[in-house]
Amino acid sequence: MEEKKAIRLFYLSNMYEICDTKKKFDLPADFDFKNHCGKSHFGAFTRYETRKYKIAFYEDAIEEIRMGNWADDQKITEDVDEYGNERIVVTFTSAQDMRVLDWVFQNKAYAKPLEPESLVTRWRFNVQVMAQMAGLDVKVDYDLLEKADKLERSGK
Repeated sequence: MEEKKAIRLFYLSNMYEICDTKKKFDLPADFDFKNHCGKSHFGAFTRYETRKYKIAFYEDAIEEIRMGNWADDQKITEDVDEYGNERIVVTFTSAQDMRVLDWVFQNKAYAKPLEPESLVTRWRFNVQVMAQMAGLDVKVDYDLLEKADKLERSGK
C-alpha cells in the first residue's frame, strides 16, 4: 500500500466500510485545520484561490445569518435593495464556491449572491433550471455553466 505524504481531508458522510486498524496517528504540531478551509467556515472544500463573496439575505434568513460566524473576516451590513426590500449583506473571503452556492440555496428564495461573478452566474443557471422544472416557461442558458467555470478559474 502506498503511503501518501500529503495532507488528506475526507468528507465523513461519504465514507463507508470503515474499520479500526488500531494504528495511531498524531497530527503535526503545526497543523491548523483553518489553513485548509479557504478562509471561511464552510468546511474543507476549496477549489480555487480565495476571493471576495457578497451575498444578500432577506426576510426569514436575516436573523440566522446575523447570528452566524461564516468567516473570520465577515462584515454584515443592513440596507435596502433596488426594490425597497430590507436585507442584510454578508461580505467575506472564501475559496469554496460550491459550498457557498449550497449555502445560498439552503436559504431558498431569501438569498441572492452579489459577488463574485462566477457564483452569480452559476446561481442564475440553477435558478433557470429550477424555474423550468417548476413548469415555468423559462429557457435554460447552458452556456452559463461554461462561463461560470471560466470565471472561477480566472478568479472572478
